[in-house]
Amino acid sequence: MIVEIDVARYARTLSILLKSGVPIIETLDVASDALSQLKWREVSKKFSSQVARGKSLSEILLSQKGMFPVILAQAIRTGEETGSLDVVLEDLADFYEKEVDYSLKGITSLIEPVLMLLIGIAVGVMVILMITPIYGIVGGLDSSL
Repeated sequence: MIVEIDVARYARTLSILLKSGVPIIETLDVASDALSQLKWREVSKKFSSQVARGKSLSEILLSQKGMFPVILAQAIRTGEETGSLDVVLEDLADFYEKEVDYSLKGITSLIEPVLMLLIGIAVGVMVILMITPIYGIVGGLDSSL
C-alpha cells in the first residue's frame, strides 16, 4: 500500500507540474521530493540528469528492475509516445489513489470485528469488576442479619 501511495503522489506531482508548464527536468527534481521511501527518492533524484542526456523516463523506470511498478513505466511510455504525458499521469494517479482507498477499506473491514470483540471484552470486564463488590456487600449484609 505504501508503494501505491508513493506512485500516486509521484504521478500526481508530475502531472500537475507538467500541466503548469514546468520543464521536465525541474519537474522530475521536484516530484522526487514527494516520495516517502528514501531509496525511491535517491534513485528518482537521478532521473533528471538521465532525461537531460536523452533517455526517456519510461526507459529509466524500466531499467530500475523491480523497483517501480511496470504499469507506471508502461503508462509513462504511452504518454511520451502520444504527447499527453500529463493526462496519462493524472489518470495513473487517479487509479492508484482508488487502489489505496480500496486497500484501506479492506483493512478497516478486517479490523472492525476485532475491535468490536475487544470493546465487548473490556465492557464485560468492567461490568464484572463493578458487580462483584456489590455482591460481596450484599452477601455480607445477609450473613449479618
